[in-house]
Formats: sequence, structure tokens, C-alpha cells
Amino acid sequence: HMIQGIGAGFAPGNLDKSLIDEVVTIGNETAFEHARKAARMEGIPGGISSGAAIAVAL
Repeated sequence: HMIQGIGAGFAPGNLDKSLIDEVVTIGNETAFEHARKAARMEGIPGGISSGAAIAVAL
């Protein structure tokens, strides 16, 4: 995938896995789309990982 900093194998040292209910997979195009929409509609300048986070939150 094209999303830097997140994905398989990435786990920060302060991650508490007991707090995770599920893992959601977001495709590149969905992440791009939500990042562009956040910039266009809300003026939020985010990248691909921000778009992925927004997509999951919605």
C-alpha cells in the first residue's frame, strides 16, 4: 500500500493491544479520496494516513 507509517508490522511501543476491538483495512484510493475531501470541504491539509483514519472513523 502507499500509506506511510501504518500497516502490517507497525506497532509502537506504547500500543495497548487489549484496547483494540478490530482492525479495519482501507484501500489506497479510499484513503486518497477522504484526504482530498477533508481538504476541499473542511480546509484540513492531511495526508494519506489522515484520509485512512477519517475513512475508518466515518
